[in-house]
Amino acid sequence: MLIVGCIHGDESAGVAVAHALTAGPAPANADLWVIPVMNPDGMAAQTRGNAHGVDFNRNFPAEWQPLGPPGSVDFAGGGPLSEPESRLVAALIRRVRPTVGIWFHQPMAVVDTSQGPKAIERRFARQVGLPERSLTVHAGSATRWENTIVANSAFVVELPPGPLSTTSVRRYVAAIRTIIDSG
Repeated sequence: MLIVGCIHGDESAGVAVAHALTAGPAPANADLWVIPVMNPDGMAAQTRGNAHGVDFNRNFPAEWQPLGPPGSVDFAGGGPLSEPESRLVAALIRRVRPTVGIWFHQPMAVVDTSQGPKAIERRFARQVGLPERSLTVHAGSATRWENTIVANSAFVVELPPGPLSTTSVRRYVAAIRTIIDSG
């Protein structure tokens, strides 16, 4: 399982979930890979993109296309995997081939059912109390690309705006651990 707490620097609530998950016991029967912050530049600057203005969620190879000029909100970079952070995450995904990948975003407060493992998405949504909704799948998105490496593995959880309460963090961690325990 792969968990990405923060791909957009201005959508950082998932970092608390990632940290709480790694603070707990390691799963006995599964490999758990956690990337608390994929975009440290953006998180420090509170911007969607990295220091080069690249939106990592438009920088992956699946149907990549040049989107927006440098500095625009959806700037996809100079080419697929043009950024070192994207290349490192892509290499990790190719190596470990996660059967489930959860990528946290904000602020829509939904579980995106447009791609990924439907039964797991439904169970996760019920357990954390978020509605299910099919969102637009963008060119160059990380989950779209991960799903080309391991079919129907990755999905997006859009957290509500702002920081999560301690109770909410525990609920998300419990839902992730349920997925792990159910194999």
